[in-house]
Amino acid sequence: MTSACDRSVMPRDDLNEAEDLLLANEVIIGRFVVEEKIGQGSFGQIFR
Repeated sequence: MTSACDRSVMPRDDLNEAEDLLLANEVIIGRFVVEEKIGQGSFGQIFR
């Protein structure tokens, strides 16, 4: 059992900066082309 002070289970500050999940010009399902990332929502990233 880990203690509440165990650093290995505490959230990391660098997780707040999410990397882009999709790349520009990436083709999804052979049908959609990613133009750009237009936002960051509470449940994930928003792309156009």
